Amino acid sequence: MTNEGKILRHGIIEPKSERTAVQAFLKGKELSKAKGKESEAMKALNRAIEKYERHAQAYERRGHVNFILKNYKDSIRDYTKSIELANNNPEPFYGRANVKLKLKDWEGAISDFASAIKTSIPLEPIYWQARRQKGMTHFDLGQFKEASVDFKFFCNRIFKPDNPNFNWRRKVWFLYGKTLLELEQYPQALEAFEMVLTFNEGNDKILETDKLYFKYLAMHKAGKRGYRKGLEEAAKLGSKEAAQLLKSLKK
Repeated sequence: MTNEGKILRHGIIEPKSERTAVQAFLKGKELSKAKGKESEAMKALNRAIEKYERHAQAYERRGHVNFILKNYKDSIRDYTKSIELANNNPEPFYGRANVKLKLKDWEGAISDFASAIKTSIPLEPIYWQARRQKGMTHFDLGQFKEASVDFKFFCNRIFKPDNPNFNWRRKVWFLYGKTLLELEQYPQALEAFEMVLTFNEGNDKILETDKLYFKYLAMHKAGKRGYRKGLEEAAKLGSKEAAQLLKSLKK
């Protein structure tokens, strides 16, 4: 509003449909984070998409809700639509990769994790989440050279406690050590397993016996002294692998 050229009041005039789409999306986004609110989140996101059919973020969030509900076909469709509308966002690539893991489309998951990495930056947690899961998928497929690259990047990164990757450090160091064993890089594998022992907690279920067994296996492979005593300790704690290795070493 103006009076003789002077601005008395200003504001942004939005079409009602766009305002409704934004409000519905924001509601759906928050609900998608709450356990047990999937049905309500779906309704809000459906409303957002009905009001604005090119809402890439709404498709991404609906893909996430469908994933939680195990509607994998619908989840793939939503993530793909989000990518078609805005292919520079890492979230739909990362989400679709996780759906593909559920569907055992390993190579497809790796490709999407790679795209999530390319469309994000190291300052974002999702970059490292995608890097970690890409490495883990390579590892599961026996692609140890490729896995080692992702694990090395992850292990060299320092994460703060509030970073979602923080509690994955022990798991990744452990897998990195096993990967280096497969690649016959024994001294480096030993260093990785020693790092595993420095973490008091993590998002994993690694047995204490496995931590010891793999450390002393790497020590043995690296030609270091003291591995036999360590294997005996692991065997006493219940490691069948350590007991079997000790038995074979006596032959």
